[in-house]
Amino acid sequence: MSVFEIQKPYTVSEVLTVYRQVKQEIELHGRAIQKSIDLAEAAGINLGGKFAAQHFVQDRLVVLKQNTWRALLAASGVEKVLSVSRMERFEEFLLGNGNYHAVPEPSEEAVQELLAGGTVRELFAEMIREAFNFLRPGVLWHSQYKTNRKNGRFQVGKKIILEGIIHQTPYYVNIYPRTRRNLIQVDKIFHLLDGKPFPFDWYNSPLVDGLNERKGQTEYFKWERFSNGNLHLTFLRDDLLKKFNEIAGGLVEPSFGDGIAV
Repeated sequence: MSVFEIQKPYTVSEVLTVYRQVKQEIELHGRAIQKSIDLAEAAGINLGGKFAAQHFVQDRLVVLKQNTWRALLAASGVEKVLSVSRMERFEEFLLGNGNYHAVPEPSEEAVQELLAGGTVRELFAEMIREAFNFLRPGVLWHSQYKTNRKNGRFQVGKKIILEGIIHQTPYYVNIYPRTRRNLIQVDKIFHLLDGKPFPFDWYNSPLVDGLNERKGQTEYFKWERFSNGNLHLTFLRDDLLKKFNEIAGGLVEPSFGDGIAV
């Protein structure tokens, strides 16, 4: 199954059509501005903006490419199933991998190449395995707690303790950036496993937003955070947790809940 077969509100080809139109208009206006500056200078009128005008057009074209790539990601539907690691590589890609002006030309073929030909289900399985490794006792630093050992070292148990992932003061709560992305990913996965829409336009997620409160719960999780930075996380849907563990362990094929069209 292609990444382009997920239902979406607009298509990759529509995004690319608009991109080419806008690019053409920016280049056209850039040439018109350059012509006006040259005309003025020929008459001895110094506008003083020739260099700035050239760079303005170049910068707008780079921004256009970057935001077109983001729109292509949304239009293709793969934002639903990209792991944290893939998203971080995508952000580096948008910065030209260190060369700001080297952002590749957007195209449908380039999207497929960027994703290394991954299908929707393959990408979803990859995302689940990454989240599994973030949560599973014994993989990271949180294996010392009896709760984690009791609930299993080779699967994610109903309740786990994530050590030192939250920094809190009397005035604010801060979750470290990579940890924040991992928690959003976990929340996204359980929405998808349940066939529920996930608020992709939010900065965070229901779980991460809720962590501003010391204790609470969402549809899928119950939590309590402590002053030592630890987060006690309980999974409220045993059926989804079982499916999560089975997909991560390769026991079943990855699949979405009934509400997700692929």
